[in-house]
Amino acid sequence: MSALTADNAVDIKEPGYPAFPVKDGEDIYQDALVCLDANGLIVPAANTAGLRFVGLSRDSIQNAADASCEVDNHSWFLATGSGFAATDVGRRVYVADDQTVSAAASSRSMCRALRSGLTRPGRSGASW
Repeated sequence: MSALTADNAVDIKEPGYPAFPVKDGEDIYQDALVCLDANGLIVPAANTAGLRFVGLSRDSIQNAADASCEVDNHSWFLATGSGFAATDVGRRVYVADDQTVSAAASSRSMCRALRSGLTRPGRSGASW
């Protein structure tokens, strides 16, 4: 196939929000940062070995058995954090807990978001 020489019409499908099963007994709050554990179950995000960051919870689920949670894994969002400077723009951020990101990497951090800019003290625009 050769390079374009004119505008190209591309079909775009909105990805929607995938749903993942929630680990029994966990409290997941709407718009919380969430991870998958080793069994593929949603848990609140934490700086814990074995967790994989997947996005922002679209649902609020408290201690429910056999629940599932929709996850926004494609939007930009504002994350709370500290220790950021204007020189950090474009650097990776790391999950600290279910509402906080950190500029500091550790052996248990999940690097999942790129800082896009500082919006106000303590807040950064981030995406994954």
